[in-house]
Amino acid sequence: MRTVERSRTTRYYPNPRRQFFAELEELAATHTKAELTDELIAMSERIEAWQETYEVADAGELRTMLDESLSVGERRKRERVVDD
Repeated sequence: MRTVERSRTTRYYPNPRRQFFAELEELAATHTKAELTDELIAMSERIEAWQETYEVADAGELRTMLDESLSVGERRKRERVVDD
């Protein structure tokens, strides 16, 4: 937990690093090394596919291409790609 003092109140927020490692531990405990490796390969294949389709290097570059010149449908399609 991290705290932020504002005015007369204290706000508590989850520690993102701790959350990351907790999720990592859970994945390691519930999946085999082969399953995790297969998922990483599948993710890499999806990334390479949209990089080739949209001719971009990363998700940030794809986000910058979401402008008004695209149809609403195409913008939604690209937003889904970025969010995945």
